Parts: sequence; structure tokens; C-alpha cells
Amino acid sequence: MISDAKALEAAGCFSIVLEKIPADLAARVAKEVNIPVLVIHDKQDEDVPVNCAEHIYKHLPNGRIFITDGLGHRKILGDKTTIQHILAFTASEI
Repeated sequence: MISDAKALEAAGCFSIVLEKIPADLAARVAKEVNIPVLVIHDKQDEDVPVNCAEHIYKHLPNGRIFITDGLGHRKILGDKTTIQHILAFTASEI
């Protein structure tokens, strides 16, 4: 998985989604890539604990983190404030 992530980075990939994999593996992949990464997570996510996002973020050489509260795992990407953070992050990386 790390070699695949590095190949995506070399190909000019803007983002890589690390979901449904163990947090330690996601952190190892994150440590190896230098593409800009915005970690988005909610404190009330019942599917994935917020400490997983924090663990991945601390291993990112070029990352930012945005933590919400009360959106859970499903509503977060439809939230207007979250969308504004995504747009601002994307605009700053272009």
C-alpha cells in the first residue's frame, strides 16, 4: 500500500483516501507521502474514533486537520462549514 501511495504521489495525485484500513497502516502511508492532506473528522463519529484521525494527522509531513462536533460519520461531508474548509484547503493548494 505504501508503494501504491508513493506511485500515486509521483503521478501527481491530488489526494489519497485512507479509509477502512487499520490506523497504524494509514499512519505509515501518511508518513511516506508529501502531498497536501486535509484530515476531516467528527468527535461523535461512531464508526471511527477521532483519535484515529489525530494519529494519522500527526504523521503527515504536509497535513492539516479539521475536527467537527455533532456530525457523526455520515453528515460531515454535507456540512456547509466542512465544505468551506475543503474549498479553502483546495484553493490554497492549487
